[in-house]
Amino acid sequence: MSTMPQQAGIPLTGHSLAPLLKTAAGEECTGFFTIRTHEAMRTVSLLHGRIVFAGSNDREERLNSVLLRRNLVSLEDLTSAVEIMLRQNRRLGEVLVSRGTLDEKGLVRALRTQVTEIVCRLLTLRAAEIGFRTQPVPDHSDVAYRTPVNALIRASLFQVRDVHHVMDEIGGPTATVAPTALFATEIASSGLRPEHAALIPYLDEPREVVQVCSNSDLPDFDVCRLLWVLLTIGALSRLA
Repeated sequence: MSTMPQQAGIPLTGHSLAPLLKTAAGEECTGFFTIRTHEAMRTVSLLHGRIVFAGSNDREERLNSVLLRRNLVSLEDLTSAVEIMLRQNRRLGEVLVSRGTLDEKGLVRALRTQVTEIVCRLLTLRAAEIGFRTQPVPDHSDVAYRTPVNALIRASLFQVRDVHHVMDEIGGPTATVAPTALFATEIASSGLRPEHAALIPYLDEPREVVQVCSNSDLPDFDVCRLLWVLLTIGALSRLA
């Protein structure tokens, strides 16, 4: 039987969404997370434990905003496509592809960027209400993210640029981190870049954060974000 919460209104504090995503992945759940804050409602769709889509009613997280912010389409082309979308009740991506503004691969990249941005925002929320509903979801075969949860968490958290936020999450420079029993398993599915993976052998025993930074050629803030990722996915734990 699934251990996922099946009702809305559960308080979300800190980064509670990450372990819920991991639980859903482990149980190969199919359904929707709904996350509500005072300013927006976001959804994350899972198919057999894989994140396949995410949506938001925050204007900055909609596809048109992503396309313009990332300079993937011109304002003129986007404005014309939105007008057609509204007039013909079609999807924006479909309109852009049919007009030749984007090709299929470009649309997929844009949609995956949108998913990453939404999940990144969710993983850094301080307060929200979250629920999960088990029900069929569209396959989204043509655009599905289908990235392992650990890899998506890594990609999301490495976008965070708030130094104090990251330091709070890892416990500060004198905090000690240690490998868990799942160290190797969790890292294997995290999709670490080579420069980050090079630091992993050094984390095979308890280390202070400042000590890890001193023994890496990476920028210290990148090391801190890497430690945050490894703590979040359960590869490391923080010792009291």
